[in-house]
Amino acid sequence: MIEAMDDSLIVNSSLPTLLTLAEHADRFQATYGWETEWKKSYVYAYNSPLYPNSSAAPFVLIPSVNPHNPQQMQVNENPVSVITSHTTFLRVPIDNPELHFALLQDIMTSFDFPLLHKRLPITALRRIVTQSLISKLRPRLALQPLPPRYAYRLNSLLAKKIHRYLSFPFRFPNYLLFLPVSDRGFGFPSISALNSALAVAGLYRDLNHHQPTFKSIAATSLADWTCQYNACNNPLQPPAIDHAHIGQYKALPHAWITAQDALRQLQL
Repeated sequence: MIEAMDDSLIVNSSLPTLLTLAEHADRFQATYGWETEWKKSYVYAYNSPLYPNSSAAPFVLIPSVNPHNPQQMQVNENPVSVITSHTTFLRVPIDNPELHFALLQDIMTSFDFPLLHKRLPITALRRIVTQSLISKLRPRLALQPLPPRYAYRLNSLLAKKIHRYLSFPFRFPNYLLFLPVSDRGFGFPSISALNSALAVAGLYRDLNHHQPTFKSIAATSLADWTCQYNACNNPLQPPAIDHAHIGQYKALPHAWITAQDALRQLQL
């Protein structure tokens, strides 16, 4: 089981075993007064002979206990929708960059600067962007970084909002907004730079994880990437790091490809 905050994933290769684990987990948490919100729950099925099927809205009946009497052996059955395209954890689609970008784009679109009787200074605008927008994007990008092209599109959306608010008579290059003030920029936080930094930090964390099991899984994934897709040359070290792997998102973790691309562009 994977848990974080009030979200959890129960992973198993057998549907009957998964149903049993779900019932035990529901009975355990009901003892402490917690109740599962089944309308917000999903079953994620991959490479299964059962799903997808001919049903327009496939579902699985998941057993649960009476939250008012968790010791009662009689169980209730709850219809839970089946998804075969992606997994969502902590409201973030995993390895589905198109959907992930669409959700972040909605956050960006709904963001706007406050309307006051006078225009705010750039220092105040930077603080508003950091506290009201970046604070919402950062945890989602930390869990699942975007491919660089989507991160640049978010940068462009932010730049449009800033240009529109400041009402400049001409449109200057977007990168000037995100350059540090010491480099004659405006010092706004760059979403693409944040995305790259979080991807590299995530890759480093995976390869040096404190849990031996996770560290071993990451090392195995890197070995597969090295020999199966890169002619047995470590893709994170020169000269192989100069080779881009943007087109291999179906074979490799999206976050790792984004991290490798950031390291390649920075020549690290």
